[in-house]
Amino acid sequence: MIPLAPSSVVDLSDPNRDSTDDHSDYLAELRPNQPVAWLESPCYPAAGYWLVTRHADVVAVSKDAERFRSDGGNVMDSALAGGDSGAGKMLAVTDGPRHAAIRKAVHPHFATEALETLKSRIMERTRALVAAAAREGSVDFADVAAQIPLAAICELLGIPETDHGLILRCTSEALSSTHSDASAATRKTAQTELLFYLVDLVNTKRRDLADDLLSSLAGLSDEEAALNCYSIILGGDETARLSLIGIVHLFATDEETWRALEPTEAFVEEVFRWTTPATHFARTVGADCELAGQRLRQGDVLVASITSANRDEDVFAEPFTFDPARRPNRHLTFAHGPHYCIGAQLARIEMMSLLRALDEHVAGVELDGDPEPLYSNFLAGYASLPVRITPKQKRRFAAAVQRIRTFA
Repeated sequence: MIPLAPSSVVDLSDPNRDSTDDHSDYLAELRPNQPVAWLESPCYPAAGYWLVTRHADVVAVSKDAERFRSDGGNVMDSALAGGDSGAGKMLAVTDGPRHAAIRKAVHPHFATEALETLKSRIMERTRALVAAAAREGSVDFADVAAQIPLAAICELLGIPETDHGLILRCTSEALSSTHSDASAATRKTAQTELLFYLVDLVNTKRRDLADDLLSSLAGLSDEEAALNCYSIILGGDETARLSLIGIVHLFATDEETWRALEPTEAFVEEVFRWTTPATHFARTVGADCELAGQRLRQGDVLVASITSANRDEDVFAEPFTFDPARRPNRHLTFAHGPHYCIGAQLARIEMMSLLRALDEHVAGVELDGDPEPLYSNFLAGYASLPVRITPKQKRRFAAAVQRIRTFA
C-alpha cells in the first residue's frame, strides 16, 4: 500500500467537513492516475481505506457482494470504526440470502403499483407546499423540501403525523450536522432516540396490524424491525430532501438551468446525478483480490465514491455541466447491484412532483441570503436555503400592468 503524498491528500473521512465541497479537482486527478488509492485519515488513525473513484470500478464493487461485503459497515464511519451493529439484521448492511429475505419483505411497499395511490397524495401535497411558498415570497426552501419525503416515508411506514417532527429532527442529526463542531455523541444520541421510538412503535403495531410497511416487518425481532425502519427512514428522507434542496439551489444560482426546467424523466435523472446526496458507500474486502490493478487484502476497507463516479469523464460527456437532456444517464446515485436503493422510485416521484409544482406556480427563484451547508462525510447538500420566489400570477399581473402603461 503506497499512500498518496501528504500534500495531495484530502481528508474525506472528516465527519465535520463542509459537505458542499465535493473536492472535484482532487477526485478528477485520482480517476485516471490512482483510481484505487490508499488513504489514511487523522480521524481514524488506526485504519486506512481504499478510495475507488472511477465509475466502472464503483459498479464492479457494487455488483460483487461476495468479494466486497456490506456487513462490515456500509458508510465510512462504521466501516473504519470496526463495523456496524446492525450487520446481518439491517438490509443495508446484510448480504446473501438474509439480504434477499429482508428485501423481499420490504419490496412490495415500494413497487410501482403500490406507490400509485401515494403518488397522487405526494403530487397534491407538493403542489400545495410550493404554492404556499410562492405566495409567501421569501422562505427557507430547506423547510419546504423537508416536508415532501418525510410525509411520504412516514405514511409508508405507518408513523403518526404527530410524530413527524421528531422523525425529522432525529434523521437530521443522525448522519450530519448544521454546524462544523458537532460531536459524535450528538449523532449517537439522535440515532438511539430514533431506534427506541421505532421499537415502541413496532410493539404498538403488533397489537393492531395495519396495511403499512412497519406492520410487514412486525414478524421480525424488535431490533431487526427497528433497524430496518431506521435505515428506510434515513435513506428515504435525508437523501431525497437534499436532492430537492439541491436542484432549487441550482435554479436560484443558474438562470439558464431555470429556463430549461421541464418536468421530464430525463430532467429528474440529471438532478439526481448532479446533486448526488449520498457521497459514497463502504465495503469490506471479503477475500484477497485485485481491483483496477491494485491488490486488496481480506479485511481492507474500501470506500466507493459516488460523487466521483457521477462526474467520470469516461461515462458522462461534460460531467460538470447540468444537461437536462442527458441520455443515457448511468448515474449511481441510487447505487447498483444487490444494494440498489429500494426507494428509488419513490424518490423519483417526489422529484417529479417538485418540478411540476415549480413549473406550475413559480416564475422565478433567487437566493435571499447565504445558504448554510451540512457538515458530514456521507451526505452532501444544504441545511438551509433562503430563497425569494416570484409566483407566476405575479409575473402575469406585472406584464399586464406594463402593457396597459405602454398603450396609455
